[in-house]
Amino acid sequence: MAEVGHRYGAAIFDLAKESNEIDQCVHAVNNLLNILDRYPILYELLKNPKISGDEKMASLSRVLKTSETADIATDKTNLSAFINLMITKNREKRIKAALEHFMRLYRAYKGIVLVKAYSAAPLAKRQIDALTTGLGYAWEKEIELQAFVDPSLIGGLLIKTDSLVIDNTIKKHLQAFKRRLA
Repeated sequence: MAEVGHRYGAAIFDLAKESNEIDQCVHAVNNLLNILDRYPILYELLKNPKISGDEKMASLSRVLKTSETADIATDKTNLSAFINLMITKNREKRIKAALEHFMRLYRAYKGIVLVKAYSAAPLAKRQIDALTTGLGYAWEKEIELQAFVDPSLIGGLLIKTDSLVIDNTIKKHLQAFKRRLA
């Protein structure tokens, strides 16, 4: 069923590109994804089949109007209409997949590499900036870095892209050392 989300994501991407509103749409999509991540209860409400489409849109509109992302509620990028269409077509469960696919298409279009960096403790802004700059220079690409904390790593850094994993964590080194001792 991921294909459904991909089709919708591709449709909103094509529409944004055709209407020269891709940057505004990216901003709105990022804001909406952040809201859905920050308030999982909202996404659960949207996916609930017992709640009517009108109630879902009303709830979403209230959240959007009261949040720092009020621009989505009054957006000129057709994102509200897109979400409304997905709710009308009973595709609410695919909203996040569609928005995430839109972002993948946008990154590919702009030549941006999404990098997920995992560390045992939060990275400081200067570390994030240095990592972003260094990877951008090495790969000759624009980097979008997302930093995550995973205390199980003990120390070091784990970097993931769609096609590459760089694991320089203490956890990995300890596991390798344990295998050598066995």
